[in-house]
Amino acid sequence: MLESQNNKKIHAVEWEAPTHVYKKKSPHLIKLLVVLGFALSLLFLFITEYVLIVGVWAVIFVYFLRITTPPSSGKHKVSSFGVYWYGDIIPFSHIHAFSIAVEEPEWILRLYNSDNNLTSVSLLLPKDEEVREQIKTLLEEHIPFLEKSIDTDTEKLARFFSRLLNIE
Repeated sequence: MLESQNNKKIHAVEWEAPTHVYKKKSPHLIKLLVVLGFALSLLFLFITEYVLIVGVWAVIFVYFLRITTPPSSGKHKVSSFGVYWYGDIIPFSHIHAFSIAVEEPEWILRLYNSDNNLTSVSLLLPKDEEVREQIKTLLEEHIPFLEKSIDTDTEKLARFFSRLLNIE
């Protein structure tokens, strides 16, 4: 708790967390990517689309880097003014609601934008239960809490393809 110039108490909770959930992917996924890359390259070679071959391998390379590189860390803060997210502030007037989702072993704070399209910001919460409760209490003072998080279309598609390809 901090004190401002006019002696009002400002509640603030600060924590450091990785930028996203990191799960070590199986070698099966990397082999699948290489086989898929070769199959698409062979197909594009037969129809003489050399630019698409380069594009396929560029996408596979970026995805490979994404799944093999652990995330960096960032500072987050919730205060009575809003949520500080990588140096930017999201005031409570721009947040429609929030929810807390559990993706083992991580806890994720989702802040939903007040626009109609329900874009969201996801932050990893600290492992300490007491700090998580402080964050939740401070946010509930300003914005409503949703018991069940709303999945975006991207998350629904990712879940569908991971089930379809049997990828964890």
